[in-house]
Amino acid sequence: FFDEGLKMEELALNEIECPVCYENMTSPIILCIRGHNICGSCSNKLYNTCPICKGAFNSRNLALEEVATKIDTLRKNILQNQQSVSPFDILDRYKTKNTIAQEVGRIIANELKCKLCNKYSYQPIYFCTNGHSTCQKCEICTKCCEKKTDGRNYALERISKQLEYPCPYKEFGCSFILTMEQTAHETVCEFKPLRCPIRDYETTHCSWYGPCEEFKNHLAHSHVSCQLYEVPNFVLHLKYNSNAVIFALGNIFVISILIKTSSVFYKMNVVGSKRNVIKYRCVHVVVLDGDVVTTVVMSPSPDWCEFVGGIFLDLINYEVALVVSIAEA
Repeated sequence: FFDEGLKMEELALNEIECPVCYENMTSPIILCIRGHNICGSCSNKLYNTCPICKGAFNSRNLALEEVATKIDTLRKNILQNQQSVSPFDILDRYKTKNTIAQEVGRIIANELKCKLCNKYSYQPIYFCTNGHSTCQKCEICTKCCEKKTDGRNYALERISKQLEYPCPYKEFGCSFILTMEQTAHETVCEFKPLRCPIRDYETTHCSWYGPCEEFKNHLAHSHVSCQLYEVPNFVLHLKYNSNAVIFALGNIFVISILIKTSSVFYKMNVVGSKRNVIKYRCVHVVVLDGDVVTTVVMSPSPDWCEFVGGIFLDLINYEVALVVSIAEA
């Protein structure tokens, strides 16, 4: 536990060490066009030429300056308090180092968290024109409102690989701790809130967004005409435009039916991760007045499937049903 915590501190200290004078850099930290950093004092002696890549210096690394300043203040404060600790007490020394490591982690996390979209930045991390680190998705810097550039903050990228942070869906119950290289968890997290998948006929989408366990309650209050099933085998009657939600096989499936002149459009999709789509197979049997007309086998898909034929010319006088059977592939 201690060793893992210390990696963050050591990596951060390595990144704020000037590659020329080997001193810890403080403001100003100068950035070359290829993302290398150097202290302000050494940059003046090198005539605007990076000692690593020979590229020109073009801006300050304000993001790294903020990190370096906070780490320097942190270490001074904690080490000053350490004077009262016995130098022979190994446990106390470990506690002090671990405290520094944890605080360094918080400093880095604060710098990497976008104040606009509330998400953590991960590789690649870009600069704005003034030298602040910027989120991948947001085009405008939240600190100075300047546009982001193509320049990369390699120092923060290297430090961020050791950063641990809570799942974005912690407030919904997830206790998973992520690193910057485990972002795939966010797309498959079982606590990820749902956007209501119910589509009212052709154009209108519901704006509800909330926890999975509240979805059924939302349906009962906001989509009273929606049919609910808790078994993977059931029958839908093709009379009107309608929606059905199926809670079965440990997943949520949504069926939408759109009836037009002489055609029925049908769509069945699985809610959640796209990886779940290939797990299931759905058999649809079209039945007209008790007789099987056609059978269609398909995987869940966001695309509309069109059943065309004379059987749909007069849905008022005929009993047309869709027998649905969902199973794991």
